[in-house]
Formats: sequence, structure tokens, C-alpha cells
Amino acid sequence: MLFRSGFKKDRANFEDLLYRAEIYPGVQDASQTPTAVGTQVGLGVRVTSTQADQRQGTLNQTGRDLDIAIQGQGFLRVLDPASQDVMYTRAGNLDINTDGRLVIGSGQTGRLLDPPITIPEDAMDLVINPSGEVLVRVPGQTELVLQGQIQMAQFINPDGLLKV
Repeated sequence: MLFRSGFKKDRANFEDLLYRAEIYPGVQDASQTPTAVGTQVGLGVRVTSTQADQRQGTLNQTGRDLDIAIQGQGFLRVLDPASQDVMYTRAGNLDINTDGRLVIGSGQTGRLLDPPITIPEDAMDLVINPSGEVLVRVPGQTELVLQGQIQMAQFINPDGLLKV
């Protein structure tokens, strides 16, 4: 996989150095210490433009009941349903899949929120409060019932995350 790691200024344009990751950031080394930046091998240069903007965006109302926004730093932890790979995202377009679990994206193909939060099939109301608690009201209950807590993951160097 190729990564953007820096650039060298040329007279006519910008060229980026290309690297192949030998050891990914966060992998434990021989002393069981997580590596901060990993190890990469230089492959030369080519013109490219890939960089994530980690700045806070404008918060907008979407009109969808399950959409959330992350204010400040942090990522939601999700699992790919096919591979079970752990991934992180700042996307807040929540949905409920056919198993009643909260997912990021569509109910059919979304990535599973981790830790999992399951919404009862007969839930009448669903509330996600500012601290990330997911509460529902079910028939016969007057009070909202806690179903789970949306948890945030933070990274010392979010720009070092592998983009997939």
C-alpha cells in the first residue's frame, strides 16, 4: 500500500515521496511497545494529492433521526461485517441493521458500531444524549432504558492512521 508522507518542491509542481509500509503505526515491537510511526521504505516520487483534513467541520442538521456529530477530537470504533477488521471513522450517519444493531452507513451494508449497541425491535423512541448514551422507550415502560454507550477512540497522531 502506498502512503503520502511528505513532499519535495519541484519548479513546476509538487511531488510526493512514496513509501511502502513495512511496519504499520501502532504495531507492537519486540519489547511489546506500540510503535508511534512504524517503518516505511521509500519508493521514489510521483505527483499526488492525498491528505486527510483533521480539523473540526461545521455541524449541520441533517433531518435524519439517527445522525450524530463528533464535536472535538475522536473517532467511532467500527467493525467491518465481512472481515471483522477494526476501523475508525468520524462519520456519524447511524442506522439500524436487520439484527437491530447500530451501524455506520446503511442498514444493509453498514459497519457495526463497536462495542455493539442493540435496539429492541419494539422500541418506540430512541435518544442519543450528548454524552453518547443510547436510550430507548419500549411498550409498557414510561422511562427511557439505557441500551449502551457510544465510545470514542483518540489517537496521539491521527494523521498516522492508515486510510482505507
